[in-house]
This record gives sequence, structure tokens and C-alpha cells, in this order.
Amino acid sequence: MSKNYGMIQQIRNQCTDPEIAKLISRLFTRLDKQKIYASSLSTSIEVVLACKMYDIDAKLILGTIGLPESKECFPSAWVEINDNIYDLSIYFDSLRHPMLTQHTGVIQPQINKTYDNADVDYFDFQFVDVFELSDMARHVDTTFKEFCDNSPYGDDLYCDILYAADILQTPANLQKLQEIATGLKITKTRNPVEESDINDQQE
Repeated sequence: MSKNYGMIQQIRNQCTDPEIAKLISRLFTRLDKQKIYASSLSTSIEVVLACKMYDIDAKLILGTIGLPESKECFPSAWVEINDNIYDLSIYFDSLRHPMLTQHTGVIQPQINKTYDNADVDYFDFQFVDVFELSDMARHVDTTFKEFCDNSPYGDDLYCDILYAADILQTPANLQKLQEIATGLKITKTRNPVEESDINDQQE
């Protein structure tokens, strides 16, 4: 179990929906215990897919984050639920890249925050010049499943998602998760974008 009990309680308290609180706190516990700080895109995809297992309308957002008291901006990904920000990766990023937060220290997970009251500045769908050179850019227009299947973390991503959703890791549940992941695409617009919607637009 994660030793970061205070942070887990804070995450739960900031969520107004008990189901979302459970999903987010369980995923945080898993990632914090593993000490494998994946990219913001990877963590955000895990949050979206865990939510989708319960038909919670979570959206993947790509954009730029601006750090307080600093001119630093960098490409990042986060999740929107009910128009509010859910961002675990900002915490792990600040642990992994202390130079980014030398003026502010470790940044707390941004949970159920609005764009006006978040601790960092979120610019949804606004990209800094280095975005096209970032690892994130090469995943645009791929499905969530393609991302997970080609991730260096491999099957661990699916295990993390099912753990966060508190769903048994059975072949049937894994198949359901992969079917959901197949139907979602990483785009530079609000996600998820259903494959059926893309096909309708092309006809």
C-alpha cells in the first residue's frame, strides 16, 4: 500500500463523486507504490479508460501547462470530467523533474479543479513550439489501444487500469477494456473521439 496516505485522503476529499474518488485514489496508490513515473499522456489515458469502464464521461485533453512564478511552459496531457481538471501526472512530473518546479516545490495532484482555480495554468489545445518535437506528438491520431500496446510499460497499463477500476483481471474484463481502448483516439481536440463518429464525418 502507498505510504502517501495524506495525499490519498486529499484526493478523495477533493472528488465530489465517490466513484471517481475511488478510481483516482486507487490509480494514484498504484502509481505511487510502483514509483514508475510514466508520461502525462500515459497516466491520463489510464484515468480515462478506468472511468470509461464505469461509463463515466472522461475526456483526454492535450495542451500546455504553465508553471506559477515561472515563464516555463511545456506540453502535457490531463483529464476533464464534468468540465473540471483531473491531473495526477503533474505531481509525478514535479517529482521527476524538480528543475521544472524549483520555484514552487512539488505540485499537488490537481483534482476536480476548474481552469480558474488550478495551481498551475492549463491551456487546453494551445501548444508550445516544442510540442511537435515531443514524444506526445507522435501519438496523435492513434487509438488508445495502439498507445497501450506499444507502451514500454506493456500489459502493466491494462493492469493499472483494471486495478484502479477495482475490476478483476479476467480475460473477459481485459477484452472489454481493450475494446473500449480500440474505440478511442488521441487527438488534438476534446477526447474521447469514437471511431464511429470519425467514420460518420468522413462519409
